[in-house]
Amino acid sequence: MPCIFGLVAICMYGIASLNTLNGDDVVYSAILGRYTIDEGMRISSYPQCHNTFSTPLPLSWIPAAISLSSIYGFLGSPLALRLFGIAIAGVNLLLFLCILRPRDGSNDTQTPLFVLSAYILGSFPFYYIMARPEGLCLNLLLWLLLAAKCSARHSRMPSLRRDAFLGVSSLLLIASLFSIHSIALGLFPLIIYVCWYLPSRPLGRVVLLTASLLLAVEAYAFHSATHDCAEVSEVARFFNSYAGAP
Repeated sequence: MPCIFGLVAICMYGIASLNTLNGDDVVYSAILGRYTIDEGMRISSYPQCHNTFSTPLPLSWIPAAISLSSIYGFLGSPLALRLFGIAIAGVNLLLFLCILRPRDGSNDTQTPLFVLSAYILGSFPFYYIMARPEGLCLNLLLWLLLAAKCSARHSRMPSLRRDAFLGVSSLLLIASLFSIHSIALGLFPLIIYVCWYLPSRPLGRVVLLTASLLLAVEAYAFHSATHDCAEVSEVARFFNSYAGAP
């Protein structure tokens, strides 16, 4: 079964590499790349809508905003942006194959991973190489899933320091995931899976699940506010019909 998933992913990567850079890639690179330039504000492609650029970012998003601003600020040409998209897609493919690799001596979490892998393939088939936010969302999610898989190996050796480190690191990644695009809210079932398998202690699972839920509520509030465009009814209707809108 892992070979089938891997073959499908490799074929998708090859086909998607023939795609050209489009306008969305450039727009999102500008939105994510100007946080440190525009005095800590996230710009919008609809400046006539006051809420889209006046709503302050949640504090938990600031580390991701600074990091993304540095990355996209460095990508100053269409070629660099295109190569960045190809690189992210390549890393995603490698992470995907690592997740599908059977664990030695145990396969108690393999079935959920197969289901989640199919979910990922179904959600992101058209964004495998494009430099849109979906590629970065998938990248962060795959790191979380890989960490959860590796953590399951050590579940019989609970460690408070290890759980604390993994918990804080995963919350930073989850906050970054939600900050990139509102579509990440649809991935919350996978985040629940990560929160369940990552900590080795039951209390750690409860704390991580609760914190992740609070981050999701915070993200929903922010994206809902920025999608509320009372000034231009056409833009408001677009946001209301947009698949990634909360």
